[in-house]
Amino acid sequence: LHYGVVLVNSTRNNPNVIIAPLKSIKPTTVIKEKDGQFSLGSELHDKLYGKHKALSQALRIKYDELKAQEKAINEKIAIFKTIKLSDVESQGAIESMRKSLETDSLRIDAEFEKMSAALRQLSSLRNELSKMKDGSIILLHQIRPVSKLRLVAPVSVEDALYDVRFSAKTMQLIDENIVKIYTRPLEKREN
Repeated sequence: LHYGVVLVNSTRNNPNVIIAPLKSIKPTTVIKEKDGQFSLGSELHDKLYGKHKALSQALRIKYDELKAQEKAINEKIAIFKTIKLSDVESQGAIESMRKSLETDSLRIDAEFEKMSAALRQLSSLRNELSKMKDGSIILLHQIRPVSKLRLVAPVSVEDALYDVRFSAKTMQLIDENIVKIYTRPLEKREN
């Protein structure tokens, strides 16, 4: 599997996207600009790391919120245990408490489901980061259309690379290099 930059996104009906492949920068790598290669630096790695860090922090906050909700539910349960079943007034309080606990339980189940999805995404990010080198080189001489059926990731919001985009500055640099490689300079065209 290889990473790539989607240069031209397509409509839902178009089965292809235009991709420029990437390769990792290794200590011995020599960047051959005349062969359409240039460094993107560590932007991809940095974006994934930032996404990982932000998701980790969000999960920590959500965990603390759920711990506070657990405490509130345990307090309700303690109150529930003190209610005497024989009182007629207690029957209304018991029913109200039961409905409140059911609502809390459903809300917490939904929150745990969201956290599970976020944990899967965090695991996916950690896995991608462990495989990724610090820098990337784009290979502009290998630009090609690729069938969407061949794309492995990102295909869902839980994938590590979902919604990871290069900066506008980097995309502008890519555009300028594509123009430089695939079009003749003006002075050569006029001759």
